[in-house]
Amino acid sequence: MFGLGQVHAPPAWLSAAEAAEWLGVSGRRVRALLAEGALEGRPGADGAWQVSRMSVVARAEQEPRPVRPLAMRGARLLADAIALGLGEEPSAAWGDASSRDRGRASAHLERLGVESDPVRLVRAWTRHRRVTQGRRRVSVPAEVPLIDLAGVRLSGVSHPLSRLEPAGEIEIHVTGGEGVRAVERATCAPRAAAALDVWVHCSDDWSVGDVVFDLVEHDGARESADASRLLRVASLGRSVGVDAESTTR
Repeated sequence: MFGLGQVHAPPAWLSAAEAAEWLGVSGRRVRALLAEGALEGRPGADGAWQVSRMSVVARAEQEPRPVRPLAMRGARLLADAIALGLGEEPSAAWGDASSRDRGRASAHLERLGVESDPVRLVRAWTRHRRVTQGRRRVSVPAEVPLIDLAGVRLSGVSHPLSRLEPAGEIEIHVTGGEGVRAVERATCAPRAAAALDVWVHCSDDWSVGDVVFDLVEHDGARESADASRLLRVASLGRSVGVDAESTTR
């Protein structure tokens, strides 16, 4: 069973490349900021400059910066870091990831914890996900037990962690071909009575962090506020975790 301690505590010092990624600038710009004293740095054991994480966080709060989307694997690991911060199990991808990649995902979660608008940042980081795995709306006979189908889970506004319960519709996340086929069969089933509007998200893997990702795909203020709440909780959950090196390979 995974616990909060398995989200890696980010190091106090970043490489110049990691600081550049966090700030959304080039490595040359990071070196210039170090020279100006705008970032705190020190030479590392290998001679390369290290940058204080706290000074990077402070700089990030001072000025807007461009946001590059995460790679699909990076987004997957961020969802898993969120899941761990919420005290839930990650997907199988977390166990296969390197210590460095897990630490990077944890650093992204930490950044979300200090952002004034974390939902905006998640949307920017995961915009490719909305293109390749975007949600769709279908109509399913109300009597079909969707959550009993293989590969189908409640998500977004319908997940128990969410504080939203919209009437007349549910939101689900489907993983694997079997789950997709089961939902497709349900949409084609004869309608004996009322139909239920269903928001469907599809992906190859899933963890509770996907609940947050699915929430931010909504445009409503209530969904954004709920996603922000869960991100704050997950970030705090990560910050109280103990050393997780025992989980690395």
